[in-house]
Amino acid sequence: MYAQVIVDIVHENVAGSSTHPRTFSYRIPEGMQLSVGQRVEVPFARLIKEGVVIGFSETCDVPEEKLR
Repeated sequence: MYAQVIVDIVHENVAGSSTHPRTFSYRIPEGMQLSVGQRVEVPFARLIKEGVVIGFSETCDVPEEKLR
């Protein structure tokens, strides 16, 4: 299972727009319970950033080796 997360970043190349913010997919660790609207800390580049879970999916378009 994957969480779709909006990450708290301000950068024109990755932030998306105010009406269509860019989401990032993160693999949900086994046993972790998340809900839509929940704040999470996620790895982003070389940092840990705060984000918000906006949805879930069973599949992901990102190659497995690039997921965190």
